[in-house]
Amino acid sequence: MKSPLDIPKIFHLQFAPEHWSKLQTLRAMLGDPLPTTRSAYEGLDVCLHHQNKVVIFARMAQRVVPHLPKDREELDQAGASRNQFAAEFGVLIESMLCEMYSCLDGLGIFLCAVYPKARRLQHKSNEKLFRLAKENQYSPDFPESVRLAMAKAYDDWFPRLRNMRRQITHRSGGATERRLTMTNLIIVVFIFLSSVGGQA
Repeated sequence: MKSPLDIPKIFHLQFAPEHWSKLQTLRAMLGDPLPTTRSAYEGLDVCLHHQNKVVIFARMAQRVVPHLPKDREELDQAGASRNQFAAEFGVLIESMLCEMYSCLDGLGIFLCAVYPKARRLQHKSNEKLFRLAKENQYSPDFPESVRLAMAKAYDDWFPRLRNMRRQITHRSGGATERRLTMTNLIIVVFIFLSSVGGQA
């Protein structure tokens, strides 16, 4: 006979804090001194939604990787190749990068919810969000550790991420070298979002 105290299996699937990222932990444990407003949760949910899509695309890309040599085999055997698997892999990598850029939308919403009185802080433009951090335009009530992390990002990966996302939106799939650069950027942005989540 089943005990009334038995925890449903669905609970084990949903509540696994040992596997949570810093952002997932922040979403689950959000509370004082941080606000628990609708906007704060919305910002975190946007971040997590897009990060989850990155993970799904990554799993799909991993399933494509073993088939990449088939494009070369087709070229050797037929004298031409449709590059079917390379194209699929490229589209998935580019989709991951676009989703990572969309994560920054959630970051802006969350920061505005946590620091609503910070001068010039906004979430309408990701470029402006990071540029004003670089220019030290935010008021003293905005944490310096977060500002410095954003300023460093503006000098490093943010311009590359923004430019690549623009190219992806308006061009066809890129070359292998560009895809490798995109993969590196995705990793860097993941690390940045985790660090800001821990400092906010």
